[in-house]
Amino acid sequence: FVYFVMAQEGPGNTYGFAETSTSNYAAATQVPKLFVPSAFVPRGYNTEFMPQNVFIDPSDYTFMIFDRWGKKVFETNNPDEGWDGTYNGSDMPMGTYAYVIKFRNNENIYVHKRGTVTLIR
Repeated sequence: FVYFVMAQEGPGNTYGFAETSTSNYAAATQVPKLFVPSAFVPRGYNTEFMPQNVFIDPSDYTFMIFDRWGKKVFETNNPDEGWDGTYNGSDMPMGTYAYVIKFRNNENIYVHKRGTVTLIR
């Protein structure tokens, strides 16, 4: 993010000037943050398994879920979409599933996060 102050000459100036002046620019780098829950209950309070993120580039985001045999059961490129614990419309059994999240940070470097989530029924 880049911040600066802009001043504009207001109406009522006796000389009729309409000038604008800007200050120096100050850049602030925001570090991407990602929180991934360790468990969820599809018919409970947290109905979707969805990582929460801040300052992540949504144009280069991938989120995948795999069962314990390595079969991909969910994939999305939308950071606002989560997994509801189903595959092809059927409920998946209770257990541990692997996830892979890939995104690009503010320095244009790809970050890969891997882990597991427990599906509780």
